[in-house]
Amino acid sequence: MSTRIRQLETELAALKRQTDEHVQPLQWHKVDDAWCKQHGVVLGRGWKQENDTIYPFCIAKDAHGRVQLKGVITGGQADDRNAILTLPEGYRPATSVHQSGNGARGVGDFTIDLQGRLVIRTKAGPQAWFSFDGCSFSTV
Repeated sequence: MSTRIRQLETELAALKRQTDEHVQPLQWHKVDDAWCKQHGVVLGRGWKQENDTIYPFCIAKDAHGRVQLKGVITGGQADDRNAILTLPEGYRPATSVHQSGNGARGVGDFTIDLQGRLVIRTKAGPQAWFSFDGCSFSTV
């Protein structure tokens, strides 16, 4: 039995090496002035980074076309008509996204349409802050 265990451990180690060669860590990009300018993105209606160093609003895209968002934005108007931003091509979802997030007014939801418009759909009015942790979607 110990020979079989050693054989399985060897096979597992080989699989781990193969996986490590193909999996690349996500490169997170702050959605700050420089990123917005580079990608032609404008933060809408007073939205800005909650804290540029502690919990910045960030975006990442992996090799398989999956986009992830994390971090907090603050200060904008939350309603169905005003996009926080429009994601650039290459970062837009393949199908409309409807997910939940935490905000100053409690749990709220947001959508990202096929044109990349990210809209918080929660109680109307000023939103002290909103978190996008856990948001992910496919671009393909």
